[in-house]
Amino acid sequence: MLWREALALEGTAIDGGTIMVAGVIGKGLHIKGELHGEEDLIIEGTVEGTITMQKSLTIETGGRIKADIETENITVRGEMEGHLRVREKATIHAGGRLVGDIAAPRIEIDDGAYYKGHIEMQVAGQPATPPQQQKKPR
Repeated sequence: MLWREALALEGTAIDGGTIMVAGVIGKGLHIKGELHGEEDLIIEGTVEGTITMQKSLTIETGGRIKADIETENITVRGEMEGHLRVREKATIHAGGRLVGDIAAPRIEIDDGAYYKGHIEMQVAGQPATPPQQQKKPR
């Protein structure tokens, strides 16, 4: 039952008659360690460590992340520090802050967002390697 307190389920979309569900890490929660998941995840609290998601990750306003992340899509409205490997699209909305390198095929940074780091564009669907992990040519 403790996981239900840390990861509340919330309906987010209807797809072919099936309710799609996203996990939510609430505002008052602090998680340190590794997170892995096959469904969408919404973070309103604080997470430190590593995050690996098969689908989408959303960092809401007030959410604070200090982690390396691998995911299909990411939306940043809160604060994030770490490196991103994104298979489809990374979006930083106005008021969102991201410090770290991004490797993704599509990147959207809204006016009013803050970003500091390096960007490497990849072909959609291919594994992305953040720039700091690549070998430099000699």
